Amino acid sequence: MELRVYKSEFPKERIGKNNDGGYVICNIPNIKYDVLISGGISNDTTFEDQFLNKFSDIDCYAYDGTILESPSTNPKFHWIKKNIGFYEKSNETNLHNLINSNKSIFIKMDIEGYELQWIESLSLDQLQNISQLVIEFHSAFTDRHKKMFQKLNEVFALVHLHGNNFKYDLVNNIPYFFECTYINKKYLTKSLEFNTDTIPSTLDQPNLVSKPDVFLNFEPYVHNNIRLPRTLKLGPKGFY
Repeated sequence: MELRVYKSEFPKERIGKNNDGGYVICNIPNIKYDVLISGGISNDTTFEDQFLNKFSDIDCYAYDGTILESPSTNPKFHWIKKNIGFYEKSNETNLHNLINSNKSIFIKMDIEGYELQWIESLSLDQLQNISQLVIEFHSAFTDRHKKMFQKLNEVFALVHLHGNNFKYDLVNNIPYFFECTYINKKYLTKSLEFNTDTIPSTLDQPNLVSKPDVFLNFEPYVHNNIRLPRTLKLGPKGFY
């Protein structure tokens, strides 16, 4: 199963602002990141600023071609006016140069669907240079997306998933929009176990304050012997 969620052997922490813009990361003991790469920042750098405070010896390279100026005054925050995708050209980057030159990278990515092309552009060796990946997926229902998730699973373990309540519909049991936290398997010291914690977790917050969060308490997200019901109904606490 391409989107099976596993327990994390490492403690988790939420970084960034409340609701949309905050993400859950894993605190891997004694890890030393070389760089933070961020894609699709818009005008919100609360995640990046808090991450740089937590890991004060690294810099952040943030890519967004849709904004006119840097939204952060942090001297370790470097904005590049490019979008992220498959190619390397004047207005787009695939990040290959930066990924090839660093061996322990944290990446936070929300690039409105272009994550598919970007991941397709990367080799498995390049993915090995990413220690932790926090990423939002958009309409990830196609065979290309299935291959993309299979590719990620060769290198990473999916240890956190949260549905974005901007849209509730499921397609093939997959939310339209969802946030994932992946950790590189090279850091694991224990065998992987299926996740049994509820989704959303106590660290999660609804992206839209005005709507209930998305509950995904069935396999492959939560392993509690509850299979996906034939019909999902939306109640005051999300799907049931």
